[in-house]
Amino acid sequence: MQSTQARIIDWIAGTLNLRDFGGYPTDDGGMVQTGLPYRSGSTHGISTEGLGQIADELGVRTVIDLRSDSERTRWLSPFAEHGITTVHEPLDPWSGARSRDAAR
Repeated sequence: MQSTQARIIDWIAGTLNLRDFGGYPTDDGGMVQTGLPYRSGSTHGISTEGLGQIADELGVRTVIDLRSDSERTRWLSPFAEHGITTVHEPLDPWSGARSRDAAR
């Protein structure tokens, strides 16, 4: 498995804890592909240039946004302007369950 330091992407302006999520072992003995899934602690501070780099250099086409509706109201990134689709799947921070399911 690659080191945590090797996975950190710190050359894109405004990112917070952006890293390649690949390199982790799977339950079936495989490995999560590197250079495909990424994760970030925050995206709302990414510069316009940085969003372009995420789209063009990392090849990101879809963002899965796990934040609540209230978090999204305060902090949104203009991903669509860079050809990146956002899918909103909020998680309940206490249980990990999808917030939409919890309300049903």
